[in-house]
Amino acid sequence: PHYDIEEISKSKPIFVTPLSDPKPVSEGKNIHLECRLEPMGDPTMRVEWFHNGRSVTVGSRFRTYYDFGFVALDIIHATSLDTGEYTVRATNHLGTAHTSAQVRVISHSDILTETQNEAALEQIQFLEDASRHRRVVGEDEVVMTAPQFTRPLHNIETIE
Repeated sequence: PHYDIEEISKSKPIFVTPLSDPKPVSEGKNIHLECRLEPMGDPTMRVEWFHNGRSVTVGSRFRTYYDFGFVALDIIHATSLDTGEYTVRATNHLGTAHTSAQVRVISHSDILTETQNEAALEQIQFLEDASRHRRVVGEDEVVMTAPQFTRPLHNIETIE
């Protein structure tokens, strides 16, 4: 189809709502980035996503949307490798515009496992030390002798 471009779009791309930095997320969570782009309905408009300057490959973990000026990127099951700057670039016959956001994914290795208080750690280890609670249990010896009565027996009668 042939378009009369002057009638379709009279302005270069403008992000009327830019991307904003999402809150840091833990590994395995999803990330959603969105912005609004004008002019809407421009068939010559190309929208591209970049991560740290490299083109984002759309696939099972990266999904892009561009519809009626709504532009979005969903990152499914984020990993620490997804941390960085995401840029969306819009281009039509009159120009180019872009907007960016910083994404931070907290990896499981970012969880601190080293102690901040050595004295408290030593006290905890002392309290948890199982060796303090061990009892040495010797073998029971089996003695084959007749019982010895230490007190004399006396008669107990039961009245029913």
